[in-house]
Amino acid sequence: MRINLSLLSVLFLSCADWSVSNPNNCVLNAAVCSASEQCNMVTQQCESLDCVANTGICQSDQLCNTEARRCETMQFVMGQPNPETNVNARFGFRSPTTADLVPNGAATMLVVGDTGNHRIVIWKDIDALIKNPSQRQAPDLVLGMPDINTLSATGSYAGLTSYSLHGPSSITHSGTKLAIADEEASRVLFWNPLQNLLPDEPSSADGVWGQSSFAEGGCRAPSLTTSCEPRVYQLGSPGKHFFVSDAKSSRVLIFAQVPSSPGATPYKVISAQGSGTSRSRLSNPHGIYSGMYANGDPELLYVADTDNNRVVGYGAGRWDENPIPATRMIGQPMWTSSVPRAGAIGLAQPEAVTACSVQVAGNPSLRIFVADTGRNRVLRFPPPDHVPDMREPSDPTLTQARADQVFGQINFDQYAQNRGAGPTAGSLNGPSDVRCDGRRLVVVDRGNHRVLLWKDVNTLQDGADATVILGQPSANTAEPNSPRALGALQFNEPRDVASDGSQLAVADTGNHRVLVWTKRPQTGDTPPDVVLGQPDRASFTAPSVPTPSRLNTPSAVAILGNTLAVADTLHNRVLIWNALRSDTPPTAAADQEIPSLNAPQGLALSGDQLFIADTGNHRLLVYARQAGVYAPAFTLPAVPGCDVNLKRSNVCGPQGLSLQAGRLAVADTGNHRVLIWNRLPTDSQQLPDLVMGQIDFLESTARTHRSFLAYPNAALLTTQGLLASSGQQNRILFWRSLPASEDLMVAPAADAFLGQDGSRGSLPNALEVPALSRLSSPGGMAQAGSQLYVADRMNNRVVVLAAPR
Repeated sequence: MRINLSLLSVLFLSCADWSVSNPNNCVLNAAVCSASEQCNMVTQQCESLDCVANTGICQSDQLCNTEARRCETMQFVMGQPNPETNVNARFGFRSPTTADLVPNGAATMLVVGDTGNHRIVIWKDIDALIKNPSQRQAPDLVLGMPDINTLSATGSYAGLTSYSLHGPSSITHSGTKLAIADEEASRVLFWNPLQNLLPDEPSSADGVWGQSSFAEGGCRAPSLTTSCEPRVYQLGSPGKHFFVSDAKSSRVLIFAQVPSSPGATPYKVISAQGSGTSRSRLSNPHGIYSGMYANGDPELLYVADTDNNRVVGYGAGRWDENPIPATRMIGQPMWTSSVPRAGAIGLAQPEAVTACSVQVAGNPSLRIFVADTGRNRVLRFPPPDHVPDMREPSDPTLTQARADQVFGQINFDQYAQNRGAGPTAGSLNGPSDVRCDGRRLVVVDRGNHRVLLWKDVNTLQDGADATVILGQPSANTAEPNSPRALGALQFNEPRDVASDGSQLAVADTGNHRVLVWTKRPQTGDTPPDVVLGQPDRASFTAPSVPTPSRLNTPSAVAILGNTLAVADTLHNRVLIWNALRSDTPPTAAADQEIPSLNAPQGLALSGDQLFIADTGNHRLLVYARQAGVYAPAFTLPAVPGCDVNLKRSNVCGPQGLSLQAGRLAVADTGNHRVLIWNRLPTDSQQLPDLVMGQIDFLESTARTHRSFLAYPNAALLTTQGLLASSGQQNRILFWRSLPASEDLMVAPAADAFLGQDGSRGSLPNALEVPALSRLSSPGGMAQAGSQLYVADRMNNRVVVLAAPR
């Protein structure tokens, strides 16, 4: 049979011509579909966007909104019970330093200085905590942060303002007024009246001392109106005698009353010039107690003379001498000795001293309590006026003050942290404050990131277990900002996420592990398939020594097929697993270790290449896979290191990396920019083609603007554009397109912002955006389908959002 080829070609062309003009072919006629329709690329026909009527139209990462009748990207939170809650922030501390008991009508407030988190947290009724010791109760109020769920402060709460706190180290009160020593800013802030503070309401301090205004801070030359790293105490009658322990200047300032203005001056100063240990010299003084007065002056004032390893007492008619000499002493046998001592008569780095009335043999008796920080214990001593008077030269036969009770240790001869083992309900690790009110005893257990409460100080035996533990999920945990109870879905400061489109990996940094889902989770309560870095799914502590299966602060992950790369940051290495499967056990050893790095915090995988951000060495390392093992290829730039003369070639503390369609993006964190190579680098001399977040390669400005970045810690290239996590600004910037070249007159303006409602916002957890979209120091990102995964570091979660387009 003969075929007429010319006729067939005519028929073919005619068919093609017909398809172009066919009004029903939406592939060839893009405008044919209405606003309520989309083009099905398979059938080439328009189909309804109404997912109720057109069932099955939604993709695997979408849900049908039956009210709007449209497919929407699944959005949810991982690592927290809901979008509004941060369990770690609500129930945890980081290096708490101080606490106080404040009358609140018939109740008593517990006020805790959560020093490492730069905030004060307040429970309105301490008895409510004691009545339910096993129930974790969140604080009622917070100062220094926008809310109890926030651990990162910018905007009104950043810098030096009347809202901010910078390492609050001590607290005291005068019944209604609260005074806080803001140690890192070398200032004292006042809130008045304390009882008017409201939950979830911004709270601004009413006054400041130590600086001329709220906007000033830092140590200054000693004067009568300044201090350096102060601590505050007001333990006389309400409103009388306010004390500032000026630690760095080795002096104590005594005010007749609480300062009412920045210019208020003390009426007495305990200080002495010269060197050596004497009855007139203090060395790094901390806690103060005063409760007895005569003729307007303290009759007995006790000071924790920390670096002299003693507590010294003043008063009894010696206030007019210059310098003012101490008359009583605990912890040393003579005025010239200062070495740390043990037993019932010695002290080592004591940081707090107080006294309260307790029942002894059925009678009330005032007793001194000392936080013996260096010996990991709290000691109870005789009444303040029973401490031997040593106003004359020391008599070697004089009996030293002897403690009659110890907390934190079983007896007076033990002093190891947590009694030489893990924490328990009765052990201590560097206690920094002790308070009591005749009934309840409060100890700030700083090294264990917790506060211990005993409900009745009158019935305690040596080494007694605490009634209530605040800041930890159990008596045996001691992690900062610990979640209520560790599980596979409870994160602690996750810093990075990675996906190859089907799998998901999360660097659960604070829990020293990596979680892997071999199939992307569809909800926030889907457990991971693989947990690496810990001996089991219930552990979360850092190893004492690195092993092939243990991690310490993993900060970056990259996943591609069966290969997982992890930046084991504090072990200064990268670990690689080559045969990742859903049944991989937690004890699985890595197949390869890349050592000799300096705190790596960025990774990217592409084909047979591995890119590493060697953060501490200010360089990028490129490895090539050969026979299943990654081997060094070259380093970017050729001469690494931060340079005050900013160049196109250098990077400073680089973190997040991203690869997409032959491009490389690097978060050049220290230079506040993202660098982009349009072609994957092939040698150490290849320069980046574009810079984002700055005007050009020679600029490095950190400011909140729609064009600029501030300490970006992650970059993500997608088919839709570029995303950059600007951690310090609590936002993610999105650019839909990149410049054609590096010759810029102005920095390209971002097209959208995640975490903020505009280009000028930078507050953590901005109230103007939905709870799910709020960010606090966001980190690494990964996109899979229409979903964007974000490591929301300080909110201790991963949020899954609709990827911007």
